[in-house]
Amino acid sequence: MTIGALFAGLVGAEVVARCTHEDPIARPHAEGHVFVRSPDPKLRTENEPLAEQVLVYPQPGGPDRRVVAHVNEHGFRGPVVPIAHRPGVVRIAALGDSHTFGHGVADDETWPAVLERTLDGAATPVEVMNCGVNGYDADQVFALLEKRVLDWNPDLVVYGFFCNDAAIVGAARSAGTLLEPAPSADERTGALGWLRDQSKFADAVATAAHRRAAREHWADRQASLYDDDCEGWKQMRASLAGAHARLEARGTRLVVLLIPLLVPARSELVSSAAHRTVNAFCGTAGIPCLDLEPRFANRDVDELRVHPLDLHAGPEAHRIAGEALAGWLRDQRLLEGLPAR
Repeated sequence: MTIGALFAGLVGAEVVARCTHEDPIARPHAEGHVFVRSPDPKLRTENEPLAEQVLVYPQPGGPDRRVVAHVNEHGFRGPVVPIAHRPGVVRIAALGDSHTFGHGVADDETWPAVLERTLDGAATPVEVMNCGVNGYDADQVFALLEKRVLDWNPDLVVYGFFCNDAAIVGAARSAGTLLEPAPSADERTGALGWLRDQSKFADAVATAAHRRAAREHWADRQASLYDDDCEGWKQMRASLAGAHARLEARGTRLVVLLIPLLVPARSELVSSAAHRTVNAFCGTAGIPCLDLEPRFANRDVDELRVHPLDLHAGPEAHRIAGEALAGWLRDQRLLEGLPAR
């Protein structure tokens, strides 16, 4: 009786798996580009002025979603901000990688754009520059700050940290790429491979197990980037402390925004361990720091990404981030006394 029930259950699971099986989703693709190789060896790449890129996201059973990104004449995303500082206007510069630039969302959907809109009704007018560049590590972010962004005399600099920022090119133990391989292959040979070919249910179970192992391995790799002896993390700490001191000396405030990787691993996110380390360092260094991960608690993070095959945050996640940052800046009184010039 027990064996019969087990067999019936497996048959039922197989029927459900076959009925609910979906065809593979087509991969997103880009039309055009937004960044080019930089002649500056510290920057290595930079946004191309006046560039435009269309990202095409295939949608199951519907038309493709097309997202357009524009780079202005100064090499920043979104509307042009005049280099001359307007009297009485607080100027905020947002720096970071693709998660600040807003890969996969429209110009007005990025968290810097949301931040500006959310603060728009404040007593002091605010303008936010999106200085994010796809693929930047921490070394490039702070080089861009020194070489380009400070020319705009921002009153407040927001560093949008992402968990692979310490994977600095040329630094030892910086193999923490965005897509880390799992510790073992997604096995499709031998008896297991045969079973997966015959059974949609077995294939679904094996795929889920492989994905879970890959994400846990990925989280461990990201966390290891922030070991005390990791060269990239050493460089990043020095850059953060140095930028904080230089900005304070010129009357500019620096804050760090910890942007989560919206991929679950174990009971948290892939980025959680890195966030704890960076948050602790900022506390010791006296740098105001907001960790956004709690803002995504109890949310289906899989639904907040731009596409099943693109792990960047989508419009709703950017909205949450921008509004949370605006509220935090007000609560911490970090906008008071600005503009300083």
